Amino acid sequence: MKRIFTILFACMCVFGLKAQSVMVCNFDDEFPEVGSWGDVAVDYLDAPADSPASGQMGSVWVPKSNPSDGGVYFVMNNTIDPRDFVGISFLANGPITVSFILKLEQSGDPNGNNRIQDWNTWPKYTGNGEWQEVHIPFDIALKSLGEKLAVDPNFPATAYDKVVLVPGPYENLPEFTINIDDVKLRTSWDTDGIPLVKAASFIITSVNGTVSAKATNGAPATIKVYSISGQEIAEGLNQVQLGTKGVYIVKAAAGNANMVSKIIVK
Repeated sequence: MKRIFTILFACMCVFGLKAQSVMVCNFDDEFPEVGSWGDVAVDYLDAPADSPASGQMGSVWVPKSNPSDGGVYFVMNNTIDPRDFVGISFLANGPITVSFILKLEQSGDPNGNNRIQDWNTWPKYTGNGEWQEVHIPFDIALKSLGEKLAVDPNFPATAYDKVVLVPGPYENLPEFTINIDDVKLRTSWDTDGIPLVKAASFIITSVNGTVSAKATNGAPATIKVYSISGQEIAEGLNQVQLGTKGVYIVKAAAGNANMVSKIIVK
């Protein structure tokens, strides 16, 4: 039986940039906060004895299609400079393939103006019921941070203390629960374990109501177009025609690679 909690949970946060990985949360020790928003809920469960997870783990329940773009967040005791890290990793176990969106935020910025995020890479859990280490690189987030620093050299780049994960947004997935543990900031990637899952590059354009997606490797690109509320309204191969002006979410896919972008049809 799933239990929906609005309380905050305690986790572990230890910093030391010389280490290859820096623990953000292991769901066992008392330091920073964990919580959820939207319709997503997080609970504590004991990790299975035969799993790579240890002690307790986070059990994240996600409603069908995750319509509110909800997720789970980790507020750390210490602030970080994302430029000190290559990305974040965590152990995951679930019944279906799930994509994740990453956001890095600052507690002192309640309006989210300083948020940096990755809506492009769409790294996935693909373990099909087995435990897998999911890697989310900071490449896209760091590009956004660089743009902010170019505009304002005094931008508070060292004040990030909140890691946000959004599971399965805009994917029309059924209701599911995914277990996670050992959320870590990474100063480098291990050569062992599950390889880093990267999406190939896509070029997404909108001209006169025609939305096109081109994979840089030349593979055919499946396009799905969603309204801002998350409702799927069109699907096609390489391009679709939209007759109504507005703002849309476009998801392009080719093989295991995915990319999501917001477009405006004028």
